[in-house]
Amino acid sequence: EQEVSEAKNKMEVVDKNLASIKETYAATKEKLSKEIEDLKTSQKNEVAKLKKIYDDQLDKVKENYAAETKKLK
Repeated sequence: EQEVSEAKNKMEVVDKNLASIKETYAATKEKLSKEIEDLKTSQKNEVAKLKKIYDDQLDKVKENYAAETKKLK
């Protein structure tokens, strides 16, 4: 009977530890998922910003080229 009681107590400890681990895992997973989404959003915004800068510079180069070509004619 004492062995059963000890086994029961050990199982309760294991169950509590498992519940704690699951809780920590869920919280960490949620936190990291949010961080990953934030990083993805930040990266997309940075790419869009750099693309706009590139497109603006390309337009200026095209305008300058057209102006120079026109001068030479």
